[in-house]
Amino acid sequence: PQFNHHRAFEDAMVVARIMEKFIPLLRSRGADRVCDIDGAIAGLRGGSTRRTRHITILVRNKTGLKNLYKLISASYLAHYRKTPIIPRSLLAEHREGLLIGSACEAGEVFDAV
Repeated sequence: PQFNHHRAFEDAMVVARIMEKFIPLLRSRGADRVCDIDGAIAGLRGGSTRRTRHITILVRNKTGLKNLYKLISASYLAHYRKTPIIPRSLLAEHREGLLIGSACEAGEVFDAV
């Protein structure tokens, strides 16, 4: 459908169309009241809720540069959760040619000390 963006009326219409699909989904998951919504959608997103850590990645050679590009692409395309995330398993898989370190106070070394 044709939308006229940045107009309150059109925004309300878009939200109404979304809610037409969303409300039956919520009801099928047992959410009959607004306070039930969090519980109903808890499992929809998936993924880990574990704390993420900051790292620095330095490239040693061309293989490392290629692996860094793969990690960055995967973090944005497959593992994006409000911010790009690189799972440890993916990091281990593409570690060749990379130097990996703890970045700052949000890194693993800082927490260990």
